Amino acid sequence: MNEKKLKEKLKYNIPLRLQHFEKLYDGDKMRDSKEFEQLMFENKSAQELYNEFRDRVFASLGSFYLPIYRMADGEFRFCVSREEQKSKLKTIRRNIINPLFKRNYKGRKMPLDFKSLKHIFDTNYFRVLHGEGYSSKERKLILPKFVDDLKFISQKGLLAMHFIKANGKLTYPSTTTKMFDWLDSNKIILTSKNYTSFYFVYALLNGPDREHLYKNRNILIITNTDNEYRNKIENQLKKENVKNVEFYEISHNNSMKDKIDISKIKEKPELILIGGGVGSSNILAQLEPLNTTCIDAGINLMALAYPEIKKTRLFLKPYSYEKTKTEQ
Repeated sequence: MNEKKLKEKLKYNIPLRLQHFEKLYDGDKMRDSKEFEQLMFENKSAQELYNEFRDRVFASLGSFYLPIYRMADGEFRFCVSREEQKSKLKTIRRNIINPLFKRNYKGRKMPLDFKSLKHIFDTNYFRVLHGEGYSSKERKLILPKFVDDLKFISQKGLLAMHFIKANGKLTYPSTTTKMFDWLDSNKIILTSKNYTSFYFVYALLNGPDREHLYKNRNILIITNTDNEYRNKIENQLKKENVKNVEFYEISHNNSMKDKIDISKIKEKPELILIGGGVGSSNILAQLEPLNTTCIDAGINLMALAYPEIKKTRLFLKPYSYEKTKTEQ
């Protein structure tokens, strides 16, 4: 008998109703969490599924390797073809304009990136907002390793997928449906044991459970920083009563190729937070020797540095939970 396809197995639409996140900040709007549904394998409430995720994370802190990789629109576009592009001319225009103008996207300041101008005629050049980019040739060369990393992470930990409906419709329809087939064709097998919601990571890192996550922990941050960004993150984590914060620098726009030297890490971390864009998969796959929780945190690191952006994204600020020392 033929194995069911992923889109057939994810048959439950679970409203993302979580305690303290009943209402969601979304820029200038407030949204009801019931508007958003996660495609799931099991017919359980979001709260029950989140609790299982949270408890698994807590159990792994300082004890065993648990990599967690988030996948949303950027990762989906890296994996699947971009057939939705209407014309090569528009793509070239985009490749010219994007590097030349500083933009602010939901509180995120996007850097100038003049080096990427050399790819203006590469209509399959992949670039995400924060600057990470790969040419068609680079993508073709690194895609097999990316697939291997995803398989490894799915065997050892969790893939937090943005398979989400908003008001009954897929949020990224053109790429999400392709991702189901892409995962099947690359034999990346998702089950209830290695799959979770993209937004459970946000809720854990920003809701009240973060107190247990951070308090008296040795935290390792793997990302690209400047002094201001680093100091702001460290100061905010000190307010969360962490024991120690250590930083490990990676490249700004080429994290898919970065190599981690474990010997350079001074303190044994109990929690590792990675901000490496799509290439966080490569970083996560190298951290098994540290035997602890490793989370692709992304925007959550920026929310530590700049708490004002918490109102710009879903699940970054708990609506019904207020604590003066941490919520600004």
